[in-house]
Amino acid sequence: MRTIRTLFVLFLVTSLATACGGDDPVANGDSAGGGAPATGKAAEVKAALESLFALAKAEKYEEAAKYVVYSGRAAPERRWKDVSNYGDMVEKAQVDAVCGRLRMAMKHSGAPNFKSFATEKESEGEWLIWTVGFGTGIEEMEMRIACLEVKPGQYGVADID
Repeated sequence: MRTIRTLFVLFLVTSLATACGGDDPVANGDSAGGGAPATGKAAEVKAALESLFALAKAEKYEEAAKYVVYSGRAAPERRWKDVSNYGDMVEKAQVDAVCGRLRMAMKHSGAPNFKSFATEKESEGEWLIWTVGFGTGIEEMEMRIACLEVKPGQYGVADID
């Protein structure tokens, strides 16, 4: 019964947002999903993520560091504005954790499937978020991979949900 209620509420919210002219990210150019070709920032972030996935799969974590945003506290001026330095032990651990998580998802569930893209404004900047599926059907696993633009045209993973 709870599942039916949850689905009904989700249906109502989606219907209401569409009927009221709510943000349709695909129509507004903020998103790419459901097989729609990615354009603009969505395409740039997707390309960066594809590079990161390839490096993680090949266990080239040092090279992957340029795709992982620095989120440490030791250098506040770099936080959310720079990529990780693999030569630093703390930053290396962060890169290894991100790459290891992505590698395990691909190993156990298959190649990534880019499903939808959205943006959110936060204090750190504009979060560029791809929902990525791994696997198919009932065994599919989804991750929301949030990226930030650290330099013009350079994107890095800042969070994975």
